[in-house]
Amino acid sequence: LPAGAGVDAPPGQIFVRDRIADSTTLVTAKRDLGSGAMTALPAGGAAGAAISADGTTVAWAGGNAGDQTRFLGGETPDSNFLYYLWRRIADGPAAPTRRITGLADPDDPACPQGSSSNFDQTSTGPCYGPLTDQEANRSSISGQLPALSGDGRTVAFLTGAGPRPRAFTGPGLDLYVTRMDPGLTRKAATVELTRDTVGTDAATASPLGSVAMSSSGRYLAVTTVRTEFVLPALQQVGEPRVVPGPRELYLIDRETGTIERVTRSYSEGDIGADVLNGVTLSADGSRIAFASFAANLFFGDANQTVDAFVAERVAEEPPGPPPPPPGSGGESSIEEDRGPSIAVRAREKPGGVVELTVSVPAAGGVRAVARAAAGRPRRQRTLAAASGRARGLSRSKVKLLLRPVARYRPELRRRGVIAGRAIVTYVAARGGRRASATRRISFRQRLGKGGRAPRR
Repeated sequence: LPAGAGVDAPPGQIFVRDRIADSTTLVTAKRDLGSGAMTALPAGGAAGAAISADGTTVAWAGGNAGDQTRFLGGETPDSNFLYYLWRRIADGPAAPTRRITGLADPDDPACPQGSSSNFDQTSTGPCYGPLTDQEANRSSISGQLPALSGDGRTVAFLTGAGPRPRAFTGPGLDLYVTRMDPGLTRKAATVELTRDTVGTDAATASPLGSVAMSSSGRYLAVTTVRTEFVLPALQQVGEPRVVPGPRELYLIDRETGTIERVTRSYSEGDIGADVLNGVTLSADGSRIAFASFAANLFFGDANQTVDAFVAERVAEEPPGPPPPPPGSGGESSIEEDRGPSIAVRAREKPGGVVELTVSVPAAGGVRAVARAAAGRPRRQRTLAAASGRARGLSRSKVKLLLRPVARYRPELRRRGVIAGRAIVTYVAARGGRRASATRRISFRQRLGKGGRAPRR
């Protein structure tokens, strides 16, 4: 230990190693109960730790909290109970360990020194904290870590306790965000982002599994079986999973107040197995890394084990230009384009069907997904998908029929034509080599004489 070796130091210590300064700092240090000053004695009790990107701040779920931070009169800290704790080590050895949340608010200067309160679930006042219960009282936070922004000042955490003075909420873990800037009380700095419902409805009452934060603090990633988010703090965008099942991954944009499902199958459907807890976000929140048992996130995944994935947030494509007019001489509107090693031809057929002919170099799987601006509100959506296999050892052709799914057929009949793009992916049977191509296509309700698209 930095303060000296010893065999009687309690377990669960957190250290920060500065590789440039060649120094080690004890984070889980004891507090002098008389003066309130921090000491160099180890307190321990930590169950993991999170560090900010700039290395200035550490947050953790830990026991022995009464030895490390201030409690108010009327509280009874239990050394075996887990609390969310926070310390800014960049402020030097005197920097205090602070509580992120809880029943009490020791950060509120209006709470009289030496006063004692009855910390029930519904009372309010300067000494009362933002929660109705201790953070681990209704649902265990063992295995949970707070998520920190790049400078460590913004903290996201999960707890089963409800917001004071609302005593009746579901027991599942929900999401809160707080700021740890000097002068802010825990009540004023805390915002509740999700709330489960009381009951057994998996769509609204399932707990959150984990949380991650981008360096800016704008984006949060959470995992949960929940498919509906009832609290108005977040507006759910995109199409939700119809039936709750596997644990999904969601992205929260705190600036716009939205939450959106990230995980979809390669055909834009629902995933078939859980996303594991413990995801990570890039600094700008544009990429999310996660692990999952799902075999349909990636075309050709057949190893029947957990894989690691990266999902990237991309700008929504604007509606493409209308298709070119059909050529003369009895030709139908056929377009051809070449990817790295595959060629794709598209032919419009009656009844809103598009036939793709995909030329591939060898045996393998072929998948086509058609996307176009459709639905309400009008935005890029998956209208159709088809797959097939090439079995020859040399170059061969695979025919795929793309027909809009049932929900978009009335819109096609109403509009007459829906223009979009088909994304075609080929995975070689040997070696898993991939190739892809994109084709402009149009779904038309009717074709003119001779199979030509009618002129407008």
